[in-house]
Amino acid sequence: MTGARLPSVAIAALCALTAIYLAQARNDAEVLREANQQGLAGRFDAAARTAHGLDRAPADARARLVEAHALEAARRPAAASDAYARAARRTPNDWVVHRDWAVLLNRLRDHRAASREIGRALALNPRMALPAGFVRGGQASGG
Repeated sequence: MTGARLPSVAIAALCALTAIYLAQARNDAEVLREANQQGLAGRFDAAARTAHGLDRAPADARARLVEAHALEAARRPAAASDAYARAARRTPNDWVVHRDWAVLLNRLRDHRAASREIGRALALNPRMALPAGFVRGGQASGG
């Protein structure tokens, strides 16, 4: 009888762990929604702080992008660039992260890094429309 109950206990434990994971993911999604709402309300520093606090997958990758956008809107470009770098490490295949980071780097006049990031974005999404300040071939135009 004990051997027959072992699979049931294992399945119950797996179900409990899944429920915990889903509850955490739901809570993280709510925190991310709050960060977005703060940003929409113009409370960019609060949005950045809220997003920064999320460090669990799957919300952590999107949180870094929200954080970067909020810091950029708060006119903290160096901190925004750092957040974009963290976002790119977490989601290296997200062309939006590379595109948005390239735009910031171009505004910061780091044209070499901007060209590198826009090149990565184009490699991931060849049909992407080039943002202002870039020319085909991945070169930042210095605008």
